[in-house]
Amino acid sequence: MLHPEQPRWLVANRLGKEVIDLCDGMRDISAICRVLSRRYGKKPGEIAPDVKAFLESLHEAGLMVEDRPPSQASPDRVSIRGVFLHLTDRCNLRCIHCYVGEGTKAGPDPPADKIHGLIDELADMGGRSITMSGGEPLLRRDWPDIVRHAGERLTVTLNTNGTLVTGSVAGQLAEVGPHIQVSLDGPDPETHDGIRGKGTFASALRGIRALTDAGLGENLILSMTLMKQNISKAPEMIDLAVSLGIPKIRFLPLHRQGRARSSPAALDASLDDYFRWFRHVYLERKAGSGPVEVYGGLIGFLLQAPVEFDEHWCSIGRTIVVDSAGYVHPCALLMDPRFTIGNIGNMRLEQIESSPKLRGLTLACLARSGIIAKCRTCIWRNFCRASCPAFPFLEKGTFRATDDFCDFRQQLYEDAVFTIARRRVQNEESQ
Repeated sequence: MLHPEQPRWLVANRLGKEVIDLCDGMRDISAICRVLSRRYGKKPGEIAPDVKAFLESLHEAGLMVEDRPPSQASPDRVSIRGVFLHLTDRCNLRCIHCYVGEGTKAGPDPPADKIHGLIDELADMGGRSITMSGGEPLLRRDWPDIVRHAGERLTVTLNTNGTLVTGSVAGQLAEVGPHIQVSLDGPDPETHDGIRGKGTFASALRGIRALTDAGLGENLILSMTLMKQNISKAPEMIDLAVSLGIPKIRFLPLHRQGRARSSPAALDASLDDYFRWFRHVYLERKAGSGPVEVYGGLIGFLLQAPVEFDEHWCSIGRTIVVDSAGYVHPCALLMDPRFTIGNIGNMRLEQIESSPKLRGLTLACLARSGIIAKCRTCIWRNFCRASCPAFPFLEKGTFRATDDFCDFRQQLYEDAVFTIARRRVQNEESQ
C-alpha cells in the first residue's frame, strides 16, 4: 500500500488487503467487521481486535489520509536554511575527476569579511547549517577564524581531502567540533592514489587518525566518488570505515563536471557496475547492519520519509551554493552560468531568497514528477519525485527527462519493499 502523496508504504497480507478495500469512506470499523464476519464465519467481536490493530498500523505508517486533492509545490518552498560554500578553488591535489577543475588556475579566495557577513546573514535568517568545501579549504590561512565564527551560530561541516590534517589542525577543529567529511576514493593505496595522486592514501589516513585522536571520531564521514577505477572496491570501503571507527560513509555517482567532463569514457562506471553496487548496498547488505551508516549513492531512492519531510527530499530552495567568486547557484550540480542567481558581493541573502529566478528554478525542479509522462504513470513517483533534476540536465540537456537510473530504480523499489517486509516477518517469527 502506497501513500497517495508522500513516500510512505506498508506491505499487507491478504486479510489486510480486504480491510483496506473495505475502507471506502462509507463503513466504520463495526461495518467492516460485520462484512468480514460473514465472509469468514466468525463473530464481529472476534475480528474487531485484529481489524483495529491493522488500522492502527496504517495510522502509524502515515497511510490514513483524508480524501483531498494532491498538494502542489508552493513558492514558500524557497526558504534558505543552509549554504554550501567554496572557501577556495585552490587545492594541493590534482584528482582526475575534480568537478572544480584545474586547481593551478584558481582565482582569488573570497574575502574573509564577505564570508563572515554571509554566516551572520544566514544565522539571522534562521539558517541552520553551512558546509565549507573547495578546492581544499585548509589551504586558507584564515580557515580557523572562519570555522570558529560559523561554529558559534551554525552547524558546520568541513569537506577535506584529509592530507593537510596534522595534530595541530585537528586540535583547532576539535575546539569547534564540526562534522568533517574526508574524501577517500579507495580502500587501498593502489586504488586511491591512482585517482588522487601518489602517497595521498597514507596522508589521508594520517589525517583521519589525527582527527580521531583529537576526539572527533564521531564527527567523521567518509566520502567516495564511484567511477570505473573504484566501484568494485566500494564494499571494501565500508569495511575500512568500520576498522577506522568512522560512523558514516557516503558513496556518490561521478558527475560529468570539471575534469570528468573531458574524459567520461575513461572514468564512467558502466550502468551494470552501478546496478550491481546498488543491489548490494540496498538489498544484499541489510539496512542498519554493522556500526556504519551507509548512503549508497542512488539519488531518488528513498524508502522512508525524513522526519522533516515537506514536499521533496531535494534541497533546492533550501540550500544554496556559493562559489569562490561569490556567485550563488541553486545546487552544486547546477553551477552552469544559466542558473546563477546573483553574487554575495552585491546581494544580501534575503534578496537571493526572494529572487524570482531562484523561486522559478525551484518550482520547475519540484514539479517534474507531474510533468514528465513516464513519472506521471509511475507508482513510485512520490518516492523518487523524478529524482535529481541535475542528472538529466547534465546527461541530456533538459530537466524534463528521467535519468539513466530510472528503470533500475523502479525495480529496486519493488524488490526492496518486499525484501524489507520479508525480513520484518522473519524477525517477528523468531522472537
